[in-house]
Amino acid sequence: MDAGHDMDTPGDDQTAPDSYLLQLWPAPPTADAILQQVSENAAYWHTVPAR
Repeated sequence: MDAGHDMDTPGDDQTAPDSYLLQLWPAPPTADAILQQVSENAAYWHTVPAR
């Protein structure tokens, strides 16, 4: 996530340095949980209140 943030938008001859896998499945509602955090950018956004 940090490398993607640093690059911002890849040029025509570049590929994005990051990719993400988002998996959803049915489950009863529960509180949010951060299972893994490995970037400084994510750490920052985890401190910003949701709107």
